[in-house]
Amino acid sequence: SSRHQAASGLGIASQITAMRKFADAEGLVEAGVYRDEGVGGAEPLHKRHGLLTALREVKKGDVVLFADRSRIGRHPLVVMSIESEVFKSGGVILTADGLSRSTDAPEQVLIRRLIDSVNEFQRGILKAKTSMALKELKKSGLSTGNPPFGYQVCPVDGKTLRKSDREQKMLKTVLNR
Repeated sequence: SSRHQAASGLGIASQITAMRKFADAEGLVEAGVYRDEGVGGAEPLHKRHGLLTALREVKKGDVVLFADRSRIGRHPLVVMSIESEVFKSGGVILTADGLSRSTDAPEQVLIRRLIDSVNEFQRGILKAKTSMALKELKKSGLSTGNPPFGYQVCPVDGKTLRKSDREQKMLKTVLNR
């Protein structure tokens, strides 16, 4: 889950609830819950410690259950590498939304690849929209997170950026060398 979902606790909690309902309906027994709180599916695999642990523990016949395909990853190559690791261990991947059955049937592979491409596209669109919105906020002088060096958030309104005298001095010293 993203850091915002992790902070609220809603992202992971709702995913786990959905997966447990699916597992109960399918007669699956929960062997463990592996979390990557604050780490989204778009992050590289080496930053997803919970997933890496789960992949190391997969054995023949195991089911690795995700809430949906986007939770596996947001880049098709990353998703394929995760699937490959699970398949090599003799496991299968399922999703609680019921859209993903982990078989080698050509139509299932096609559906999975299409969903993965759509997830990558959705992430790209969201990233572009967020970037545009942040640029607009910045243009209007409103804070968009950590202020750039040389600036601070105005303590009066908590939104507007203003120059930091101390940091501006440092910048001048560095630039005048």
